[in-house]
Amino acid sequence: MKPILHIVLLIIPILLKADAIFPPPQNLQLKHWYALGNYFQLSWDTPDTNQTDAQLMGYLLYRNLIFCDTLSSTSNIYLDFEPPFINDTICYYLTAYYINPIGESEPTDTVYHVGIAIGIEDKDLRTPLNLKFIKNYPNPFNPITTIEYHIPQSGIVQISVLDVLGKKIEILVNEKQNFGDYKVTFNGNKYPSGLYYYQIRYANYYVTKKMVLIR
Repeated sequence: MKPILHIVLLIIPILLKADAIFPPPQNLQLKHWYALGNYFQLSWDTPDTNQTDAQLMGYLLYRNLIFCDTLSSTSNIYLDFEPPFINDTICYYLTAYYINPIGESEPTDTVYHVGIAIGIEDKDLRTPLNLKFIKNYPNPFNPITTIEYHIPQSGIVQISVLDVLGKKIEILVNEKQNFGDYKVTFNGNKYPSGLYYYQIRYANYYVTKKMVLIR
């Protein structure tokens, strides 16, 4: 469906109003994270829709000048876990698409990454203050560890376990949870010793932490 949407936006200019305004996203930024196997994080600000009557429906992402993905209007973070040519230059830009009338904004400024970054960035990604109270114990563990976390307000929570390459191997939580403190356990009995990650997704926020299984 994503390529179809992109084609539709290109072939129906006759439906556009000549004086329509389609504000682009703002402040596109790019970060390179090495901890989960070389991935890129894009973040941006929502367009200023006060200057248009059109309704924002989402975003179109372009990677290396080629259409890459369609994102919802509530998104402001995108994680690219499979970027091509990671040792070479990678570039991204973003447009916004609208209905009533239908149209696509001008692209954002293009952001670039040249070569491969050195070192590990073990940081939270766009983390609300009250979501930082996250820990697992014991760590290292054999074979069970408990993950404790705090939810600042009601919302959908997903907690996943990833291997050292960033591949999702288990989903521990995937449900709506209310304000409060929670615990969930991970049993690594069927997995080999090594480094793993648990990732908590809440609203548009992500937190990724390390844990070590010793058998």
